[in-house]
Amino acid sequence: MSGFNRQSRVTMADTTASEGSVSRSVTGPRVALAVGGLVVLVAGQQFGSLGRADLFGQTLSNALHIPLFAAITLLLATIFPRRGAMTIGALGCLLAALTELAQLFNSRHASVTDFGLDLLGVGPVVLGLALTRRLHASADGSRSARVLVWGAVALVVAVLASVTPGRVLLAYAHRDEAFPVLLEAGASALAPLVSSNSLTRPATAPAGWPGYAHGPVLEVLWAAERYPGITLDEVVPDWSGYSALAVDVFLPDDVPASLTAAVRYEGEHGTAAHLRLPVRPGPQRLIYPLTALLEPRGGRLPRVRSLVLHTHRDAAGRRLLIGRVTLTAE
Repeated sequence: MSGFNRQSRVTMADTTASEGSVSRSVTGPRVALAVGGLVVLVAGQQFGSLGRADLFGQTLSNALHIPLFAAITLLLATIFPRRGAMTIGALGCLLAALTELAQLFNSRHASVTDFGLDLLGVGPVVLGLALTRRLHASADGSRSARVLVWGAVALVVAVLASVTPGRVLLAYAHRDEAFPVLLEAGASALAPLVSSNSLTRPATAPAGWPGYAHGPVLEVLWAAERYPGITLDEVVPDWSGYSALAVDVFLPDDVPASLTAAVRYEGEHGTAAHLRLPVRPGPQRLIYPLTALLEPRGGRLPRVRSLVLHTHRDAAGRRLLIGRVTLTAE
C-alpha cells in the first residue's frame, strides 16, 4: 500500500511538472510576441504619421490614441499575466505619460489632451480585465460572458475614438451642402470648422435687423489681440463663378468700426489678400469683391483654404453681430 502511495505521489508530481512545462512553453512565446507588439505600437505612436494635414487628419490622429492604448494595455496584461487589473492600468498610465514626455525630444508635440485620450483607451480595458478575471474565478463565469465583456469593451473604445472625427465629417458634409453659404448662425454642425481668438456666442438678432429679427446670429466680443477675428477653415475651395463675398453684420453701438476679410490659399502660409471695409452703426451687408481677394495664378483663380474676418486691436471690448457669410454672383 505504501508503495502504491509513493508511486501515486511520483505520478502526480510528474504530471504537475509536465503541466507547468507545457504552460511555460506556451506562455514564453506569447509574452515575446506581446513585447514585440508593444515595441511596434509605441514606435508607431512616436514616429508614425497619417500624412494628412487637414482637420480630419488631425482629429483622426488624435482619436487613434484611444484604440492604440487599449491595445497597449492588453499587451501589458499578456506580458504580466499575474498582475492585477489596477496594476496593469497603472502601467498603462505610466507608459502613456512617458510616451508624451518622449515627444518633447523627438520633434513631436507633447499634449495633455493626447495623454487624456490615452487614458480613455486604458480605462475600458482595465475594467474589462477586472470583470473577466472575476468571471473566470466564479463558478458561473462562462466563456460567452467573458466574450460579451470584451465585445462591450471594444464597442466603447470604438465609440470614444469615432466621436471627434465623426463630428468633423458631419461638418464637411454640412459645409458642402450649404455652399455658397460659408457661415450661418445656428448651424452648429459647422462648429469644428470655425475658430476665433475672441469670445463668440450665439445671440438673438435685434428687432431692427431685416431678415434676421429675433433670429439666431453670432455675437463676437473682440479680444485685445493685434488682429481679433474669426476663421472659417477648410471652406469649399473653388470660388470660381462667384463675384463677391457678402457678410451681414449689425454694429450695436454708435461708433463706426471696420471689418477686414482675408483669405488663405491652399498650399500657402499666411493670408494672401486683405480687404478692409468700414462698418457703420446698425445693420448692413458688407460686399467684398472677389477681384480684390483672389489674385489669378497662371490664368486661374487660386483655391481657398480659409477665410478670416478680423478687425484691429483698437476694437477690443466692442461687439459685432454676424448673420450670414456667403458668396454671391452679383
